[in-house]
Amino acid sequence: MNKLRHLFLCIFLYVVVFAGVEVFAQSSTPLVSDFTPPRGNAASSPSESPGYFRLLTATSTDGLTFTGTGKILTDQANVADMVIDARGRLYVYYTGWTVGTQQNVTALAIFDDRGQTWYFKYVRFTGLPDPSSKPADPDIILLPDGTFRMYATTNISSTGGKIGIIYAESTDGITFQYKGTAASLPSGNLIDSNTFLLGDTWYMCAIGIMGATHYRFTSKDGKTFASAGEFTLSAANTNYFGSNGYATSDGRYRMFASFLPEKNVRSFITTNGTNWTLESGNRMTFTGTQPEELYLKDPAVTRLSDGTYFAVVTTRLTQSATVFAPRITDVSPLTGNAGTTITITGENFTGTTSVLIGGVPATSFIVVSPTQITATLPNRASGAVAVLNSLGSATSTSVFMGTSTGIADNTRQTLPHLAISPNPAQNLTTVKFTLSTAERVSLKVFNALGQEVAQILDETLSAGEHEKSLDIRHWSLGQGVYFLRLQTPTIFQQQAVQVMR
Repeated sequence: MNKLRHLFLCIFLYVVVFAGVEVFAQSSTPLVSDFTPPRGNAASSPSESPGYFRLLTATSTDGLTFTGTGKILTDQANVADMVIDARGRLYVYYTGWTVGTQQNVTALAIFDDRGQTWYFKYVRFTGLPDPSSKPADPDIILLPDGTFRMYATTNISSTGGKIGIIYAESTDGITFQYKGTAASLPSGNLIDSNTFLLGDTWYMCAIGIMGATHYRFTSKDGKTFASAGEFTLSAANTNYFGSNGYATSDGRYRMFASFLPEKNVRSFITTNGTNWTLESGNRMTFTGTQPEELYLKDPAVTRLSDGTYFAVVTTRLTQSATVFAPRITDVSPLTGNAGTTITITGENFTGTTSVLIGGVPATSFIVVSPTQITATLPNRASGAVAVLNSLGSATSTSVFMGTSTGIADNTRQTLPHLAISPNPAQNLTTVKFTLSTAERVSLKVFNALGQEVAQILDETLSAGEHEKSLDIRHWSLGQGVYFLRLQTPTIFQQQAVQVMR
């Protein structure tokens, strides 16, 4: 009977976590961020505090070989863990140094569209034995009834001093009620747990303040854990630190591990929570450049409803990584006439001095926040959106298309058909356009900042169709988006061209 009940539980967990079927109620409140995540390090923080770490994302099709996405979840953050709810929303918990108006606390990033939109929330704890303590190293699981249970490192008594693993529960994943001490050592401190269910037994792996010895604990209810010995995770004569993992489809548990200053992530697998076998190969290898340095560590991994895997991994920032150029993540809407207001979303917009649409300055713009700008479209606006400030510049990957090229006055003639082929272009491309009357024609190339980089022609042409072959190699342009601008006394048209190298 117990085996049968356990089988139903496993099936239930699979449906809830992996199939994305909503079998329990979740809050339908729209997501709103509590704070904007920081960029760069916290130069005044202790050298091994979360202030010097960065969370990056990665994906995998098989749960074994992970490739970085190039996306930053947040800086000044460490030791992430995550779960996925019935609707497919990912809850990524981490210890952050600068968390809005708070410091060195547990925080949460939520997203429900594969990482395109992130919402950052404060995590709150109630009923802690030491109200002044700050639980860290979040270790999160999602129970079948939708309850979020977090194991965390903190003081385990009201008098402080002794550090161990507590557990707290939440119905919304944001506010957690303290429930009790989950595990501790007879002497010394216990930190940074990883908890999982294998068969009908809960296992917890945690470490002491020093050394790579793991302490193993077991439990039947996932609340109170008893000591079950020690073990190490060894690879190439090096003891690795285990972090997080996932249950495999064949009933085993795969745990990911890292060791500083190694630049890779390894994996170990178990059938009984006691004996761990090193799997061959690296799960992920460090490929970062400045301002990232040294290593990868503490990966958190989960399986998505489409069968692929998503990971959040930690790297360390150099001490000089204090400023970052602006970045554009979204522009909306992507069509409109002169006078239309567009919203530019991204980061590091403070101090913006110029907003360009296809190289043409916006009529006006307002820096609403470090992550948002509103801008009014000028005449003749069509192309990528660019933002400039003292930290650098950013160009949107999406291209704004002005309705009738954004020209508001009606005195201009019908626009010619301006065609560029091939586009994207690597070496040669051809430009075609039509004139209804003979006119002096200027054909120039501009970069995303509105700077002229090449002049193709400046002469009087007859009415009719015209074709011009361009050798891009002579432009000495780097890879990116450029704008071909056709202008006459009565015509203004601009077309984006992607240059490949």
